[in-house]
Amino acid sequence: MAADVLQVDEWITETLRADATLQDLLAIDGRAPGYQLGVYTNVAPEKDVVSRKPVMVPFVIVKRDSGSTQEQVSIGGARCIVRHIVSVVVWDIHTGTVTFSRTKAVADRVDALLHNVSFTVADGQGWSMRMASDTIIDPQPDGRINCGIMQAYNVTISE
Repeated sequence: MAADVLQVDEWITETLRADATLQDLLAIDGRAPGYQLGVYTNVAPEKDVVSRKPVMVPFVIVKRDSGSTQEQVSIGGARCIVRHIVSVVVWDIHTGTVTFSRTKAVADRVDALLHNVSFTVADGQGWSMRMASDTIIDPQPDGRINCGIMQAYNVTISE
């Protein structure tokens, strides 16, 4: 199960990127669904790999919390269960009044895809469960306000 961390990252990002409803929610202002990747691991790039243009909001960041991996070892020393904490943040930018309506719709869809679901990866069976959520408001010097909804998931893999 040495590669389970990569399998967790891959399962989450592929699940989110493949969902047509989520892609519709990310495609605002008349943009076509899938105009940009929209779901990124760890950080959004300066330029999206699909559109080859600067990343547009809203978008989703998936990040496994460093140091959060917990292993349970069976008698005999084999790993039998591995738990990861994964943060999924839906980011948006506002000027003036902050509203979370667009961000919340995307976050609700992410939660529908990742909360209380089971899945299969090469190393075994997995299960994902939301354990916390929070809002982020980050005012910028130029008047823009970065805002996000963060959801933390406990993702467990068992052999």
